[in-house]
Amino acid sequence: MDNTANYQNNTQNFKFCRKCGRKLLADAEFCDSCGTRQISTKTADIAETVSEPDVQYSTPQPVTPPPVYNGNNTTAGNAGVQYPQKKSKAPLIIGICVGVLLVIVPIIVTVLVVLSLGGKDSQSFGEVSAPATSYNNGNSQNTLPETSAPVTDLKPGTAEINRSGSSETSGNSFLAHDDGVYLLGISNVNDSVTDGYAISAMIPDSYFVEGKQFDKTALSLSNCYGEYYVMENGVNNVYTTKDNPEMFVYMTVTLLKISGNSAEFKIEAAISYEQEEFTFEGRGYSVDS
Repeated sequence: MDNTANYQNNTQNFKFCRKCGRKLLADAEFCDSCGTRQISTKTADIAETVSEPDVQYSTPQPVTPPPVYNGNNTTAGNAGVQYPQKKSKAPLIIGICVGVLLVIVPIIVTVLVVLSLGGKDSQSFGEVSAPATSYNNGNSQNTLPETSAPVTDLKPGTAEINRSGSSETSGNSFLAHDDGVYLLGISNVNDSVTDGYAISAMIPDSYFVEGKQFDKTALSLSNCYGEYYVMENGVNNVYTTKDNPEMFVYMTVTLLKISGNSAEFKIEAAISYEQEEFTFEGRGYSVDS
């Protein structure tokens, strides 16, 4: 027992070099044989008592997916939970459409009006379509046809006539120019109703253009007017659209064709007054001499 105790006591006072194995004192820091630095027993004891740090790891938390709407403004699995509703773009789209219509419709209407007026002169003498009017003179009814395309098949100075109540279908035409005004007309001295008559018009130079047509409004100006000459009881009476507008139910003059000093024209009228009432349609061709 004593030997064992002495052995333990001796071994506690020395150690062996960890490199060359030389026996060293227990507190020797370096080996006196190979010079290797030694680990003290205190340092070794401390190293053995050091434990790993107690690291706390957190449990991963599940990721919540974004809500899926089910069409009733709630999410699947969260029925009844209300979410903010997206604003509808329908009012904005409707407002834009209404604004576009408010801009386009007036433009379309304006274009249609302009097209319907198509090439009409904007001056007060007005160019209108020849009326297709039924006029009753008490004995018969005559409907005037619309203006047809000009066909110059007349001889100079002649005219075709269709006068209600009269059997005469031909007459004379005349054309004269003086002091910036054209005088054109159709006459018949062999009329079966009167002792002779003439229907004519005064047209200023600036208005005397092929294709122009003038109505009663235009033919009531100071320098542009219509006339009706008639022999009544041996007296030559003259009625004009300026002085007697009420007796001219309507009157139109159309310049069908103009070539040099010649012109083909058409005169239509309905005249009503105390002495007589009739409709007239005549096409004449004349040359200014």
